[in-house]
Amino acid sequence: MSAGILNQCDLAMVREELISMHQLFDTTAEGEGGQVIFKKDYVNVWQAFRECPSINNAEALLAIAPHLLEYFERCCPNHTYYQRNRYLKSRGINLG
Repeated sequence: MSAGILNQCDLAMVREELISMHQLFDTTAEGEGGQVIFKKDYVNVWQAFRECPSINNAEALLAIAPHLLEYFERCCPNHTYYQRNRYLKSRGINLG
C-alpha cells in the first residue's frame, strides 16, 4: 500500500509536520477551554515515530492511523509541498 511512498518520503519532514499538527490541535483545544485526547495505541506508535522516524515506525503509525498517509505523500520529492519546503529551508526560512 504505502511502501513506495515510505521509501521516497522525507520521514523527518513528516515528523515535523505531525508535530505541527499536534501543536495546532492543542492550541485550538486550549483556546476552546478543552484538551485533545488520543487513544493510547496511537500515542504509543506516534511517540515511537517521533523519537525515531524510521520506515518500520511509519508503517506502525499508518496501521493505526491510515488517514495520516497524506502527510507522507506530500513529503515526497514529487509533491509541491516538499519542493516548496526544501526551497524555503535552503533560503533559511522555516515553515514551522
